[in-house]
Amino acid sequence: MTLFQGEYTLARKLYEQILALTSALEDTAGIAWACYGLARVAWHHGDGAWSIAQYEESLALFRRAEDHFGVAWALARLGETTWHRGDGARSIAHYEESLALFRAAGDSWSIASVLRMASMFGFRHDQPRAAALYQECLALCRELGDKRGLIGVLLSMGTDLSSPGSRVFVGPSAMLFGRFVVTGGAALGTQSEGAEPLEPSVFRIVRDRGATSWFASASIRVY
Repeated sequence: MTLFQGEYTLARKLYEQILALTSALEDTAGIAWACYGLARVAWHHGDGAWSIAQYEESLALFRRAEDHFGVAWALARLGETTWHRGDGARSIAHYEESLALFRAAGDSWSIASVLRMASMFGFRHDQPRAAALYQECLALCRELGDKRGLIGVLLSMGTDLSSPGSRVFVGPSAMLFGRFVVTGGAALGTQSEGAEPLEPSVFRIVRDRGATSWFASASIRVY
């Protein structure tokens, strides 16, 4: 909780205490999760190199403890961090292994989370693969009844699968998400990829100057 509230100093102190306790107990899995937590703190605090080092340490410990859930999540986070550090090939390899482990375990919630991460980062420049992963993620979110995840995926698809100024067509059935309107229907592709579907809602991708990322916004037709 302290991490997501931006209290990085306190979060790091708590994870260091956990690390000390689990080390004293020689609890390999516990040490791994403490390193994982420290890696997340470092990443949110802007220390990418130390974050990757801690994720790698946690990964090695998870493997030693045969904690497959921990291994899969450490790999997913390494996929995210290495992509941001400019190592696309390594990022994709991490995501592929993470997804394989979660698929083998049948962990649908984790699969959906990693599919979205992989689409946003590892396969960002491979639009056909990213689109396929996003579609799988959408299907899982619907199956799980994860409306928040569904909205997040649709927003990500609108930003990642289009260039600024292009239009993305999505099915009707709109819902309000903060100050943005997004649809609950399936994304149906971009204008350049095929014919316009019947009675679509239309999003124009615009730059929100007050934010650090792209958002789907502007003209939507309501039916």
